[in-house]
Amino acid sequence: MLIATILFYATPYNQVCENFYPSLLGDVVRLSKEILLERLKSIVKNCKKCVLWRTRSRPVFGEGPVNAGIMIVGLGPGRQEDLQGRPFVGAAGRFLDQLLAEAGLSRSGIYITNVIKCFLPENRATEDQIKPNFSSR
Repeated sequence: MLIATILFYATPYNQVCENFYPSLLGDVVRLSKEILLERLKSIVKNCKKCVLWRTRSRPVFGEGPVNAGIMIVGLGPGRQEDLQGRPFVGAAGRFLDQLLAEAGLSRSGIYITNVIKCFLPENRATEDQIKPNFSSR
């Protein structure tokens, strides 16, 4: 089953980053979205806040235009996403593509990511694995 949340950017991007990563990103007010995403990607690549980094092939950050009007957020990457380092490329990705097509949308205009950036071996996350994703410490 595809579990994803479609969000519209309701909060200014810099405000979101200030709330979650103030000490890691520096002065976010003067940075572009592209630079902020690159910094976040670097943080994710080197993250070892929970044990999931040990089971991943590569982190799955997200992809799509930084100014997309629609953002799709899944829980975490599956095996195919882990191998390719891209979100929603396995069976769930094919289903998502079908749903988008039926809605007259395409992936190229949507930012797609996951809450958890590392492969979930059991395809579910524990509270201990989720909590570090919402803390800058």
